[in-house]
Amino acid sequence: MTQAAPTRAPDGALSAGAGALPSWDLADLYAAPDSPAIEADLARTQAEAQVFANDYQGKLASLPGADLARAMARFEAPTNGSSNSRGVFGGAASRL
Repeated sequence: MTQAAPTRAPDGALSAGAGALPSWDLADLYAAPDSPAIEADLARTQAEAQVFANDYQGKLASLPGADLARAMARFEAPTNGSSNSRGVFGGAASRL
């Protein structure tokens, strides 16, 4: 199955073929929509995600419990230096 490439609607919003994608008001995190801090946070997060993938891709199923817990805590941790992010699990791994 192929997925339609995102396109721009007349108002500039991205559409993924199934309708408009959500938009978020990030005014409390960034000074302006074109703030260089947004691109810096995205680049830093992408780099951290790549390091995480390099460390764990294809290995999670075979990790001992303690190592899996460390991987989850690392995945959950806010990205270093980003504005106000929380990990994907939103604190769940710390309660395990």
